Amino acid sequence: MTAAAFPKIPDGFSIPYVAATMVIMSYSALFSIVPILVFFAIWLPHFYYRRVFILRPSADLVISLLLPFVAFYSFFWSDYPGKSAYAGLEYIAMVVCTLLIARLVTIPALLKGITFGVSVTMVITLANGSYGRDMFSGGYALVGLFGSKNVVGFISEIGIFVSLIILTMRIPKLQKLIFGLIPLAICAVCFYMSRSSSSYASMVAVLATCAGAWLLTRLPVASRPLGLGLAFFALLTVGAITMASGLNVQEKVLNSLGKDSTLTGRTYLWSEGIKVGQERPVLGHGYSAFWVAGQPQAEKYWHEFYIPNPTGFHFHNLFIQSFVDLGFVGLAIAGMLLLMNCGLSLARIVANGMVPEYTLALGLSIMFLIRAMVEVDWLVPFGIGPLLFFIILPLLRRDSADSQAI
Repeated sequence: MTAAAFPKIPDGFSIPYVAATMVIMSYSALFSIVPILVFFAIWLPHFYYRRVFILRPSADLVISLLLPFVAFYSFFWSDYPGKSAYAGLEYIAMVVCTLLIARLVTIPALLKGITFGVSVTMVITLANGSYGRDMFSGGYALVGLFGSKNVVGFISEIGIFVSLIILTMRIPKLQKLIFGLIPLAICAVCFYMSRSSSSYASMVAVLATCAGAWLLTRLPVASRPLGLGLAFFALLTVGAITMASGLNVQEKVLNSLGKDSTLTGRTYLWSEGIKVGQERPVLGHGYSAFWVAGQPQAEKYWHEFYIPNPTGFHFHNLFIQSFVDLGFVGLAIAGMLLLMNCGLSLARIVANGMVPEYTLALGLSIMFLIRAMVEVDWLVPFGIGPLLFFIILPLLRRDSADSQAI
């Protein structure tokens, strides 16, 4: 049974459910246990809905739960077994709820719920009005209750992209205004004020990829694979010519984003992360078992990076963080998931056109792939990152017959 074949929660309920979920997941790192319990109360009771077992085993369910189960079972070799077991169980529960959302919510309701929830989050951020100073660049940016410009940039980036999808859909103008135009305006303001270079870069990549995919779908279906191959060849050629010409493009791009060659200290942190990972290269130190108070190496990096509140700190690179936590095993699974999402999204669009669910899947896949170089968005138990990352694969199993191409 594909995701589209499962019974659906009526849009009148699922839109506020998804919106509430987005707000809860946005602030999950700041909340106590109560909002998380509300999240579970919304979705877990739907595992059996309208006499259908929604968590019926399938390829997307097995693949999606592979990394969370490895994370949980890492308590066998973890430096902090209790921490890994607890965080691993949270990770599994989060992904299970994400699969329920993907199978129970219609695409229009999912998109509307995302933009509505993100808009509420960004309004709260603007109302809070907190700004933070970057210790390396010296600049100020909107951080809100998150205390991080990159989180503001990430969430507003999602809102912009999903709002644009809604504006291309054939829905009533009032719905476009409420769920598309207004969220787009709110998120665009926050996106600009976040001064988040990682979000700026990934937003450009997402829009460019979707624009290229749209142009590809203007070709006859039989010609699209050839067109996609030529596009990849052209990109590789341009990249090779740029490298051969000796132009220092990387430095110019970094300067335009207000970054130095160290990416405000990230390159040092990456090199240290690789060293830490090499201490236990096969299975790692255990899920969520490195950045723990009292861990000497973690305390050292918190001190060097002037981090007064170490909660949520990471190596600012998903591949390195997965290598440290789960070794080459975790790194291989994380890389497989990223590439699978990107490849299947493109394949679906080539075959079916840019229907909303496949457009959403492609944009999110590219976003997470680019951000994986500098952020750790979905290797955590809760948050908008894992919520949207693990929804991609179930979306790609939907039947697009009833969808309208963009």
